[in-house]
Amino acid sequence: MLIIISIISIISMSNNNKEKFICNICNKELRTQAALIYHQNKKNSCKNVYSCKLCDKQFNVKFHLKAHMLECTKIDITSNLTENIDKLILKDDLDDIDYKKVLQYIPDMIVKYDHEGKFEYVSNASLELIGYNPEELIGKNGYEFILDEDIEYNTELHNSMLKKKKTSATFIFRRICKDGSIKKIIAQANSIFDNSGNIIGGITCERAL
Repeated sequence: MLIIISIISIISMSNNNKEKFICNICNKELRTQAALIYHQNKKNSCKNVYSCKLCDKQFNVKFHLKAHMLECTKIDITSNLTENIDKLILKDDLDDIDYKKVLQYIPDMIVKYDHEGKFEYVSNASLELIGYNPEELIGKNGYEFILDEDIEYNTELHNSMLKKKKTSATFIFRRICKDGSIKKIIAQANSIFDNSGNIIGGITCERAL
């Protein structure tokens, strides 16, 4: 019995003297130094803070900082994204059959959202981009197909767009494809206004980033 107690005491002392590896970012305790290095290097594994050098706004996800920089620096990297539908996108009538036919030949995924953020129209490019036929998306909320981690940031950007009644904005997010894979998307959004100047929907042109 004395021997067993001695062994337990030795093990306890060994554990107490064992070096602890604690993340200095999120205070999580890891068993080994290798695990600590992996934890801190692994994307989004702990609460890193990424700051915009232009406006000092902070983000916990580096991907969100990159998305923010498009708006903050006003870098128009999507200018060629919608040049082939610039004239069409100003219209609010997607019921015109000829208009729909034109959109089906555009390689980017064209989406019309209603005021609740639900898919109202989706071009055939959705099949190649995210694996869904347009019919599978119509009537569903666009956020259902966005990675949870990106919803808060994009909701904030969307609400800002509504509040300021902006005519356009650039969104970057990760879509959940039909096969379960994740794809980075860049979307140029254009607002649809009613006669009172309120935003009642939007049209986006989306492509893989």
